[in-house]
Amino acid sequence: MLTSISIENFRCFEKAEFSGFSLINVLGGENNAGKTALLEAIYLACANKGDDAITEVFKFRKFEIAKFNLYLKEKIFENLFWNQNKYKTIRINRKNAEIENKLEIKYNSGAKMEGLAVETGTNNLLSVEDFAIITPNPVATINENEEAYKVYRQSPIYFLPTQYDITKFDLVLAYEELEYNRKESVLLNAFQIIDPNIEKIKTFSSNPLSLHLARKGESYMPINFFGDAMNKIAYCILHIIKAAKGILLIDEIENGIHHDHQRDFWRALLLLAKEYEVQIFATSHSLEMIRAYNDVAMELETTKTEFADVCHYFEMARHAKTQQITAIKMNMNMLHRKIVKNNPFRGE
Repeated sequence: MLTSISIENFRCFEKAEFSGFSLINVLGGENNAGKTALLEAIYLACANKGDDAITEVFKFRKFEIAKFNLYLKEKIFENLFWNQNKYKTIRINRKNAEIENKLEIKYNSGAKMEGLAVETGTNNLLSVEDFAIITPNPVATINENEEAYKVYRQSPIYFLPTQYDITKFDLVLAYEELEYNRKESVLLNAFQIIDPNIEKIKTFSSNPLSLHLARKGESYMPINFFGDAMNKIAYCILHIIKAAKGILLIDEIENGIHHDHQRDFWRALLLLAKEYEVQIFATSHSLEMIRAYNDVAMELETTKTEFADVCHYFEMARHAKTQQITAIKMNMNMLHRKIVKNNPFRGE
């Protein structure tokens, strides 16, 4: 489990360090407080996807790098660097209890074609042409624990951007795996939070790119016909299961979830995250969504001993003088006091 991360010269972070992460971490703050950028930094530091890691980060913001010429790629990649200064090295270091991962991204003007370079350790420099990035392997600098290193390397990580698409084939496969393990009721119960009349989920070989739902007495229809909430729930629930013993990053978690369903949504999410040992980082602007999170987390802390010290909230904001981004960590009692007293807690 990720416990801390330090970031330098990346996106809106000139220099920042965030620590004290637990299993469930909700990030709040004003616009441009660095919430999405922090998710991206975590993804880069934790993903084991070779060239795809950095290009996926741009896809999360709807930039298809492969479609641009070299000049446009260079201009787009400059946005990775703080203040768009590509001549300063990006450093992202992540830690858990036993493993430390050090990532450096540099502008490599000496390459055959101008590009970026990634460095891990002291002498392992990877030059990358045409602005492709290779995410480096983690290095066990805190503890030479081979088993911990193996688990680290195999831990999955997924990023759910603000605009999600339920019609992806991998989600259909995730549901079929759920069905194969006789756990399809997990997703069905989550759907019934929104619509109690939904009684069946099915996949069809004639349309392999969508889940289909059926209400009582009605025919199957693709999930997209049931509204954004169903899409969001399917996307989150199935990715929790895909991310077992790993990390799930959710940007603007409130999108698509009506406030009447937010508490039930959080309850399903938190219980599954605990069951599948998935560390969640979620951003939110919504007072209602954060209040619902606080209510459910406090309820679980009271009724289930295994939820002690599991849920936290981080208020991200810029320092008034230095403009450096910081985060104040709150447990659920601290957050509750701010909510009931109507004190600011979202960077206001």
